[in-house]
Amino acid sequence: MESVHSVMEKLLQDYQRLLKEELKRSSLNLTEVLYKILYEAYLHEGLSIKEMANKLTTDLTTFSRQVQTLEKSGFLRRLPNRQDRRILQLFLTEKGRSELESVIKNVENRIVQTLNGMNEFEEETIIRSIIQLSKKMRGT
Repeated sequence: MESVHSVMEKLLQDYQRLLKEELKRSSLNLTEVLYKILYEAYLHEGLSIKEMANKLTTDLTTFSRQVQTLEKSGFLRRLPNRQDRRILQLFLTEKGRSELESVIKNVENRIVQTLNGMNEFEEETIIRSIIQLSKKMRGT
């Protein structure tokens, strides 16, 4: 039997390949790293640049350059915090949200297609198990 580590590595590689394919098909023209920044801004709108860099475990200088790239592309905007204008918060633009949601939907559809051929119980079991594993790994 394969080790859990081996299975997780393969699953992660398969997901990354699928995501990379969808990013190439989209009009986003983004790397996986830039996609992850947009996705985090989608999940946690209004985080400061520093908070998001920490969340993604990225060097602040490198992260700031990546944010500038996304801002120039019209996907993201930096706005000063109302209480402390020195703090810049990240927000998706409408263009960024629309394009990102399209990629998310396409990735979701591809995963659903992969699950086709399984019965409803098997599909639900896999999804519930992945959710439970993720929660346990985050300690929640």
